[in-house]
Amino acid sequence: MFGGGGGGEAFPLSSIRMGLVGRSSLLLRSTSGIIAAIPPPPGAFPGQAGNPVGFAAAPGYPGSLTPWPGGGFTAGSTYKYFLFDNKTGSGTNVNAAGVTFIGCYFGNSSGNGSQAIITTSSGVNPTFQYCTYAPSPSVMGGSFPPLPPGGGGYTTWPSSTTSYIDGSLGYQYGPCGTGASTNSSITHDHCDMWGWANCCLFAHMNGTFTVTITDCWIHDTRNPSTYGDHTDGIGDIESSAGDSVHNVVINHCTIASLGNTQALAFQMQSTDAMTNVSVTNNYVAGFGNTINIGNVSGFTPSPYTGIVFTGNVIGTAPAKEGTDLYSHNSAPFNISGSGNKWRNNTYSGGPNDGKFLWPDGSINATDWTGLF
Repeated sequence: MFGGGGGGEAFPLSSIRMGLVGRSSLLLRSTSGIIAAIPPPPGAFPGQAGNPVGFAAAPGYPGSLTPWPGGGFTAGSTYKYFLFDNKTGSGTNVNAAGVTFIGCYFGNSSGNGSQAIITTSSGVNPTFQYCTYAPSPSVMGGSFPPLPPGGGGYTTWPSSTTSYIDGSLGYQYGPCGTGASTNSSITHDHCDMWGWANCCLFAHMNGTFTVTITDCWIHDTRNPSTYGDHTDGIGDIESSAGDSVHNVVINHCTIASLGNTQALAFQMQSTDAMTNVSVTNNYVAGFGNTINIGNVSGFTPSPYTGIVFTGNVIGTAPAKEGTDLYSHNSAPFNISGSGNKWRNNTYSGGPNDGKFLWPDGSINATDWTGLF
């Protein structure tokens, strides 16, 4: 056991299951997916007091994790309080449909490669609640669980502001896979993600699958200079022209770290398409350039509709590595199209505290009221 006492368990999923009832959310799920979600009350961002995330915050956590004994997963089952320590391997492959993980720790330290901490087979549609994705305990050494440098975000929310994770101890891709092709829906709720080079990337979505990331804490990336990483928080990998991103929800997350590219990376090329992407109520800060939602070098993707960016807080801690808030574009929201919306996105900290960021990149005392 890791943590002293308790254990793990797996049991079949009933036709309708109440997921986790905590201070922040309630999920109802059936074998066909989440059927209802009650959003968390306003207040603490993930990682702050009152909104804990990760395996140890899972309701009912027994105080320890059981090392995963190996083997495959059973479709429609729930796995609770397990440690998946992949050391330098290719991560945990979820190849059974409708599987849910609650209060688990997924460790990996894959070095300079294309390995992802979680991989999925086509259409398996897993759900992760109160899970932690972080460097391998076996590689990190020391006491369990491993912590970012100086405690990282665990002692100074939202993230360490002075140092990276040792690049050789971190892993390349986070729990949405490598981004080469998104072949499954995936849900992360109240999860803790750190030690990555690229956290949640997706690409070439066919409109069938969805990516849902709610109340997650994304912080403390590994040092990008070790392997020449292009560090992104959440977004599209922009692997090639002809890409597509559809049906993404990012709500009430903390996305804040040192880094050399974007916290929100949704830069698109001329032959790309992006529809139904909702980025709402998040705290976003740091990286090289914090926000990049729009076209690249004047290209106009088509279609580019249903893009909603509302209620986000753009913070000053940790500070950006770059001098501009955005890159590639002249504005953070350089798009046009039906159903696109920009409202109530504000600064926190510094001389612009409380002011509004407009989609053209200007800073104003009042909110933007225009339409696209």
